[in-house]
Amino acid sequence: MKVICFGDNLMPSKNDKDIHYITSVQTKYCFSDALRKLNVNIHDVECLRNCPENLKGRNFDDDVITLYPRYDGNYSMVDEIFNQYAPKEKWASVAITGKDGKPFYIKDDWLKFQIIMRCEKAIVGIGGNNRLLNKLILEESEYPKYDKDDYREKVEKWYKWWGAKPHILDLEIFDVELFSSSYAYGPVSFINPKNGKVGLLTNCRWNYEPIKDCREELEWICNEICDEENNLEFYVSFFDEDINLGKYKKEYKDPQVTFKLSHKGIELVPIIPIKNMKWVFKCNQGLCGKELKKVNFLWGLKKLSRKIQNKLFHEKYVLWHNYILMGDCLNNIMDLSERYYTVDEIIRMIQIYKEGYCN
Repeated sequence: MKVICFGDNLMPSKNDKDIHYITSVQTKYCFSDALRKLNVNIHDVECLRNCPENLKGRNFDDDVITLYPRYDGNYSMVDEIFNQYAPKEKWASVAITGKDGKPFYIKDDWLKFQIIMRCEKAIVGIGGNNRLLNKLILEESEYPKYDKDDYREKVEKWYKWWGAKPHILDLEIFDVELFSSSYAYGPVSFINPKNGKVGLLTNCRWNYEPIKDCREELEWICNEICDEENNLEFYVSFFDEDINLGKYKKEYKDPQVTFKLSHKGIELVPIIPIKNMKWVFKCNQGLCGKELKKVNFLWGLKKLSRKIQNKLFHEKYVLWHNYILMGDCLNNIMDLSERYYTVDEIIRMIQIYKEGYCN
């Protein structure tokens, strides 16, 4: 990662209202602590005066972070990274860990339940393939029906009432898909619903744009989940590459940047090395619900019995295949892999949350 610092011509100061000239070297030393946390050698930082001669013919690509003096006197490397850093790969990875790079546990059952209910993607209208299940979840959570006149206003009001996390398709970092997942390999959640284990390695579609689009979600986590009472801290690390989620490999490069999320807000911290994160490669990926386990048990024997049924009782087989295996119903077998809870459990959880939190 290359860093270039710029100075600027005469600028009015907020402090004494006088006119000052800020050199590029002064800019560099304002950011010196943050640069060390990014493992950037302060002596390798190039300093340039912000003038057309210095900018001419230079290509500031994704590997370069450019730092400028701030007119308001507030220097924040966090702002610079969100506005400038863009991963090289379209599907670059992001890791959620504890301070040491390992997963950690949330032991408070109500906090764990609240996090799941407020972050569950199906509740904000982005569900899996089971149309009936998605419809049931939205109705039970009282998500507003579409109305072209004041729909946006109703949705904003619902978000506030439910306390739901903002969602951006394909750019979600704190992912919870336990009710109705869109993943064929099963539900995913950054917090394990059974034991409260927190940790996830996920891929986000960046479209070669800066990571600022995810800032709203990270700030929401700081403000709504990491309060002073529970003292939660999440460490979010951004990679330049698309990492194989299933297996840690020594050739994987370290992340480019690590943020600490707490009730104090988003802070830049020293990068957590990839070798410390090998525990999160399989953490909370492909969670399998008890319904699917029940179907998979003796699945080979059931397949054999269906082959016999297909030959001897073809009409009944077609009915089973179209309705139970692939059909438009709440409990078709193909969609059981896309949810962690049973339908009854989902409805009950929504009811409990509405009674305990929303009212």
